[in-house]
Amino acid sequence: MIVPRSSPVSTGSDRTSPVLSSRATNSIVESVKYLPHYEKMIVPRSSPVSTDSDWTCPVLSSRATTSIVEIDKYSIATGDLRVLKVVKNRVHTKVVDQKINGSATDIFLEKPSSFIQEQFFKVSLLRCVCLRLNVITMDQIYRHGARAPVYSYPNDPYLDQTVYWPRGYGQLTQLGEQMHFELGSFFRQRYSSLLPLEYNVNDTYIRSTDVDRTLMSAQSNLAGLYPALDEETTDKIFWQDIPIHTVDEDNDELLQSSYSCSRYTYEAALVTSSKEYLCVEEKNTAMKEYVANYSGSSASLVYDVIKAEYEHGLTLPDWTSEVFPEPLSSYASFGMFASLAGTKELERILTGKFFEELSTNLQAKVNSTLSPDRSLFVYSAHDTNLLNLLHTLRVWNGKIPPFASSILFELRLNSLSQYVVTVSYRNSSSEAPHLLNVTGCSSPACPIDEFITILNNIIPEDYDTECAVVPSSDQTIEFIIPKEGMS
Repeated sequence: MIVPRSSPVSTGSDRTSPVLSSRATNSIVESVKYLPHYEKMIVPRSSPVSTDSDWTCPVLSSRATTSIVEIDKYSIATGDLRVLKVVKNRVHTKVVDQKINGSATDIFLEKPSSFIQEQFFKVSLLRCVCLRLNVITMDQIYRHGARAPVYSYPNDPYLDQTVYWPRGYGQLTQLGEQMHFELGSFFRQRYSSLLPLEYNVNDTYIRSTDVDRTLMSAQSNLAGLYPALDEETTDKIFWQDIPIHTVDEDNDELLQSSYSCSRYTYEAALVTSSKEYLCVEEKNTAMKEYVANYSGSSASLVYDVIKAEYEHGLTLPDWTSEVFPEPLSSYASFGMFASLAGTKELERILTGKFFEELSTNLQAKVNSTLSPDRSLFVYSAHDTNLLNLLHTLRVWNGKIPPFASSILFELRLNSLSQYVVTVSYRNSSSEAPHLLNVTGCSSPACPIDEFITILNNIIPEDYDTECAVVPSSDQTIEFIIPKEGMS
């Protein structure tokens, strides 16, 4: 489990499960939050104290008790390692300071803190099994970076577009470019052993929606993922020119099926007229009236505007403090969810094509039939895409995916030569990706057969037929109520 340096006395409020990465290897450590659900805990193949570039898996379990390793999330950068394990009824903490002199200090805590008792003793009967998980291929889909508002509202103090949004409404800003350059740089470090420094068509494929901000985000991301080579290689053009593929939105079944699938409008209308949806609208009547009174526009539209202004450091009007970020953020999240993933049919027609391509890529890689035999598939898209994918896998956290957030589908090979898939969500540049526990998988390191079965239950058998058929108007729907804290 990757934890902050202060972990042994932490309150345990941070329950994220980020993925540990290094230049030497691609390993993951499964968080304690998932341990009760399976019998394997994945640990790095060696201690970061080791100077050997090849890591070896330390055996930490014994017949008498279960040992649990706690890796400081900053240890890769600092060389500082904290190892905590259960020894009979005591907690044994060894602090190794590699940076100074490699000395080790053993500390026994006779009365462990409440955090340790809660997070570690509850899994004392669990077997700890070491596995090596090397990334074989990766499909990632991300949201574009920070942009200007798509619209404005009548009382917006920042209506002067030439001053505040000189590139135009809805366009990627310099902040958005920087976000994606950072994200691309993050993946360059994460997958340095998987991707060569120079772009090759046989290694990487990039697809984007046909929207300026997603195309520009992909360009910025690639500048970080494939940084400029030396001047001679680039002939004094200080970047690697990399193709980004797209199709017009009306024909984009992969990433914009709400435009290409005629049934979408019908299904979305069913949701917005359902009693569940109308109940939420009624509960938010006072808030909506408040926003309309001050802004001269609807709450859902105003949220998009003030969120963009907030991200760019603009001072929001005083009246917004009553509704932003809450309850306006939750209201906007529910509205987006309902119109995109409120029913299983919406899930199928809006995510089916993407999951079909993902399934094809994964199975072809496993069967050695992928041609070209690429290692990276990149999709530049929108918050709507990420929300829908996360919810369909039942790992959505109830919030609109932020700018430059990304979902990672990684095919890995463990030490038993078994293929597994991990799904991670990076929604902050200050944190490592969160390892997700997909519903239907026996482990966050999901066996490939289990993962493909999950996808097959989502993928429409005949997409064109499913999109073309509009049921009778008296059809009832099964509205899906999102659970709080899914991810």
